[in-house]
Amino acid sequence: GEGPQRIDLGDIAELNNDHVLDPDGIHAFVSAQDGHIYRVPLAGGDGERITNDNGGRKHFLHGVSPDGRTLAYVGISVDDAGVWAPANIFTIAAIGGADRQLTCDEFPDDGAEFSPDGEWIYFNSERARTQPGHAQLFRMRPDGSQAEQLSADQRVNWLPHVSPDGRRNA
Repeated sequence: GEGPQRIDLGDIAELNNDHVLDPDGIHAFVSAQDGHIYRVPLAGGDGERITNDNGGRKHFLHGVSPDGRTLAYVGISVDDAGVWAPANIFTIAAIGGADRQLTCDEFPDDGAEFSPDGEWIYFNSERARTQPGHAQLFRMRPDGSQAEQLSADQRVNWLPHVSPDGRRNA
């Protein structure tokens, strides 16, 4: 009824637009401008950093598995000259730990989101592009296997969002 309310997250750097609710209903996972992902309480207060330093990789959160155990994020390495490498899809345990790289090619991969049953990670990629910036939708298993293209049209298909029944992408 009162509209959006600001949540005090303590000393966490300013957030970017990437945020996903934790299935526990009392936390959210957020990406901050410092390039890291944090788990924060929705009631406010200090959060905990989930991601590793990884030599300058920026972490952009997109998905959390239905059981809340795994995060899917886009990782982009930035060199000392400020040049950004193509984006790739990674996963990490929601409590932190080792990162797992799922994609590795010269084309940007973005928008990783879990299917409602946790069996797939949907994402967009330029790997089948007909011109730069022409992304299409794909999906793969959470271990990075069985990648398959889902769209092939003239539109730029970006940031897939899977319906709760898993039958449609928005």
